[in-house]
Amino acid sequence: MRHYPTDTIILTPYGRKRLHRQTLVSALPAIAERYGWRLTSVRGQLAMVERPVQIQQVAA
Repeated sequence: MRHYPTDTIILTPYGRKRLHRQTLVSALPAIAERYGWRLTSVRGQLAMVERPVQIQQVAA
């Protein structure tokens, strides 16, 4: 797998998830929330997330 300087790496409890594009730091919380993660810290292009203890279902 090639590594690009613009890649953003998200560290998850299940390993690393690499986003193959320049990702705005302001967009990271929305991306994490989409996967059901909670963003814990962002350092440069390295973002750490953790799985929430309880996932709440939104009523349709």
